[in-house]
Amino acid sequence: MNVGDILDVVRKNYDSLTLKLQDSLDQYERYAEKPRHAAFFTAMHLELCVCVADVNQNHYFVDLTTHTERRLQCCDLPLQDIRRFHEAFYSNKDKVSQDNFILQYTVQHNPKRRRPSEKEGPEKGSDVPIHDWKSSVADVIKAPGQLHFKFSPTKRITLKKTKNKNIVMKGEINYRVDTGTFKPFLKKGKSIHSINPEPLPSQVPVKAEKIEDVKKLLNKHFGEGWDEQDGMDYYRQVLLYSTESEVEDFYEAEIPLPEDCEDLRI
Repeated sequence: MNVGDILDVVRKNYDSLTLKLQDSLDQYERYAEKPRHAAFFTAMHLELCVCVADVNQNHYFVDLTTHTERRLQCCDLPLQDIRRFHEAFYSNKDKVSQDNFILQYTVQHNPKRRRPSEKEGPEKGSDVPIHDWKSSVADVIKAPGQLHFKFSPTKRITLKKTKNKNIVMKGEINYRVDTGTFKPFLKKGKSIHSINPEPLPSQVPVKAEKIEDVKKLLNKHFGEGWDEQDGMDYYRQVLLYSTESEVEDFYEAEIPLPEDCEDLRI
């Protein structure tokens, strides 16, 4: 029996339920979509299990053995324990006290930063090479200002390949009227096979001016002795390199960072 079935049984036996059940049902429906925390959701679920199980005069019951979800685990709780929890939860009408009562039986774990020890899957620049298509295409095709029609007011562009494997193009300012003429889209003496992009480097070197700006920010926020503080290993090693070529070589070698290090933002 899922949560929807529980609510249906509760509504069918509304006359035999107490006002406390109606109050709890309203709270459950109000917080079911956006619960304050998982413990509150579990408390309301256990409460409904108790209330529906109480309606035994009409032979309605809840099979707690079917509630084996990780967040509910009703099958691991005897009905007497659920009743005790229900009574203790509503012994104080204050909502803050009820939340604090739930938190007494919850276990909180602090999140830990985890970094992958090994690379998994393809990596851009190495396993999947990236090429400079923008520069290579610009040397072959015409720019918008070099076309035989005005590019800005054009609403429809048509491309086709001729028998001599040349690419021709025309532009139309109307959608249903063909008044334009096909003319070469490629530059003179160029063919589509002239596009041969060069592979892009996997890393972008850091300029010396950028390194100086980072150093000034570190001195401003952390003082002159920032390089002696914990958690500054990355910046210490970056600022050891002064030329772009050395910085590029530096980025090829990864710097291992501890898993429990704190975020550093400037």
